[in-house]
Amino acid sequence: MIVLDGEDFKSQEEFYRIMNETFHFENEVSNLDGLFESLVEVREKIRVKNYKRAYDQLGEYGRMIMIVFVSAAFTLDTDVDLIC
Repeated sequence: MIVLDGEDFKSQEEFYRIMNETFHFENEVSNLDGLFESLVEVREKIRVKNYKRAYDQLGEYGRMIMIVFVSAAFTLDTDVDLIC
């Protein structure tokens, strides 16, 4: 299981740094479309804890990040849990 902490998403740049270092995607991810497309590569369960902190710290962009994770769960069959 891969555990991400919304507390660590302090900026968009930091978020993408964490994504690339954690997932080791084939191509570096730097936007939401790229993140969605790259999540198809992930075979492990993803847990995002403190996901509401991403909203607090990134505002609307934090909400859009969570939408990408939820969309990946439904569309790509990626196993994602969002934990407060």
